[in-house]
Formats: sequence, C-alpha cells, structure tokens
Amino acid sequence: MEKIGFVGLGVMGLPMAQQLLGAGYTVLGYDRCSDSLKAAEAVGVMPHRGSLAELASCSELIVLMLPNGDIVREVVKGDSTTALVAGLEPGSIILDMSSVSPFQTRELASELEPMGIRIVDAPVSGNVSKARTGQLNVMAGGDTDALEYAREALDAMARQVLHVGPVGAGHAIKSLNNLLSASGLIAAAEVLLIGKKFGLDTQIMLDVINGSTGRNNSTENKIAQFVLSRAFDGGFALDLMAKDVSIAMDLARKCGVPSIHSAITRELVEAAHSAEARGSDHTAVVRWLEGLAGAKLE
Repeated sequence: MEKIGFVGLGVMGLPMAQQLLGAGYTVLGYDRCSDSLKAAEAVGVMPHRGSLAELASCSELIVLMLPNGDIVREVVKGDSTTALVAGLEPGSIILDMSSVSPFQTRELASELEPMGIRIVDAPVSGNVSKARTGQLNVMAGGDTDALEYAREALDAMARQVLHVGPVGAGHAIKSLNNLLSASGLIAAAEVLLIGKKFGLDTQIMLDVINGSTGRNNSTENKIAQFVLSRAFDGGFALDLMAKDVSIAMDLARKCGVPSIHSAITRELVEAAHSAEARGSDHTAVVRWLEGLAGAKLE
C-alpha cells in the first residue's frame, strides 16, 4: 500500500495524516473546508479537490475522520455518482476512525457488503497531542482480514491497536469508554468541590486520592493539569464528549440496560455543553460545576 485517501483534515485528522506521511505513505487529503485543505497541503498532504469518487479511485485505503455518522454516510453513499462508493472497487476497505453510532456503522456496512466493500470502524482514544506523536489508542471492529490490511497504517497513527469484535464494536466501545470518562471527571470535580467548601486544600486532596482507591484518570491526568492551572485545554472538545455520551446512552437504551447513573452524567454534560462557550474543552464541565458550587478549584 502506498496511497491513502484521507477524508477529514480537522483538529485530529491533520496530525493523524501527518503520521501517515512520516511512515512513508502518500496521503491524498480531502476536506470541504478550504483552510483545512491548505493547512494539510503545507505539511505535505496532497490536496484532492475533485470528487470523493475520484479520490476513492486513486487510493488503496480510505480513512475517514469525520464529525458524525450522518456525514460519514453522506461521504460514503450520499451521491451515487460522486460519493466514495462510485469510485471504490470490490475488495476496497474503508477505515472509519470517526466517533459515530455503532448502529449507523452496522447499517452502512450491511449496505456496502453486497458491493464487496468492507468497513473497519477504528475510533481513537487520545487527545490532539497524542495524535501529533502517534500515541493514540485504537479500538477496531470488523473482520480480521480487513483489519490486517489496514494494520500498518493504523500502527503509524497509534501506539496500540486492539481488535475488539465485529463491525460496530469499535464505535460501541469508544462511546462507552467516553461515557465512563465523563462520569469520572464529574465525580472527581464534585468530590473536590465538597472538600474545597469544607476548607481542604485541593492539591492535598488530589495527592491523597491519587494514592488511594478513589483515583481515576481525571484525578491523575486532568484536574491538576487543566483545571487547577485554569487552562481548560485538555485537547478534547466538550461537544465531542456530549456526542459520545449521547451515543453511549442510545446504546444502553437499545440494549435494554437501565443506566440511571449514566443518565445523570448525560444530563450534566448536556447542561454544561449548553452553558459553556462554543468550542470549549471537555474539562470546562468542571468550570460549570464550579459555578453551581460557588467555588473554584485553584
């Protein structure tokens, strides 16, 4: 494999494409935003300004890094003459690294199967800084042969690639992981705010928690770095957290699993998302909780 078509050169997509360049691939980049395409061209990505069908016809692998499942469907099948399917041959593989509903992924995969086109859903865990250094974690769903075809490209972008099940499994696990992450961040913030109002020192509380059973990823890697510093720039957008939590809760509903705690997490994330400025980092959830508590974790 030499040529990879990369669709979606945004905040995460561009550094991921750069990792492919560094591994020796020719990357043909497509993005509807002209500024994103120019930024990609500046670092060595070959800009593709033709149709998606034309991009597909000259690529050996298609990588998608797009905002949601509706856009994924539009790019893949939206217009039968210009979408990706119009240029993909039987045996082609689409590597969807976006975060979308696993049900949308399964539906799209079933529609593409008769055409001989396979999807590997391979969403990532990690922020922009990890994308820039190729240290993302990938959870991949799909058949083994398709994943192995794409594995070297995935290895260029990630430090770990786990095959987690059939198509759709990657997107399911990604949303569930981010639901748990959101829940952990909110729980940590509430505990620290209680202690703050009582008169405890926040850093001392973190030191105690991180040496005890209450520690989690947020207490170890987020609160001090992005909240106490007042930076609120953890590298993962609040709107993406809200989207992933919503996907996970839809998964819970369709699977018939009562998820009372998670439902409250979704309510809090959505409330913070509505209150905070557009483009806020996910750690701004804590800033919103500070407003409710009338205290700051500084």
